[in-house]
Amino acid sequence: MPGDTAIVDVQTEKLDYLLEDNNFSSVRFIKIDVEGHEHAVMRDARQLLLTQRPLVIFEHGFQKGCWEPDTIRQMEELDYDCDMD
Repeated sequence: MPGDTAIVDVQTEKLDYLLEDNNFSSVRFIKIDVEGHEHAVMRDARQLLLTQRPLVIFEHGFQKGCWEPDTIRQMEELDYDCDMD
């Protein structure tokens, strides 16, 4: 039914580690859609964001106590320009 939710456990891995372990040499684009965990994904991909400078697109909603300005501030601290449309 619409509005019904469920908790699903998933295995995760830091993006920096995943890319390193699989010998990715270049990342030019990242789309993040993680239902309120954008801040954590970007925090754990910090090295990638600093060194590779990919274009990042993410959708953000108020879930899990994450507030959009915190995520925007985090990206600006990494010297990204943020455009919200």
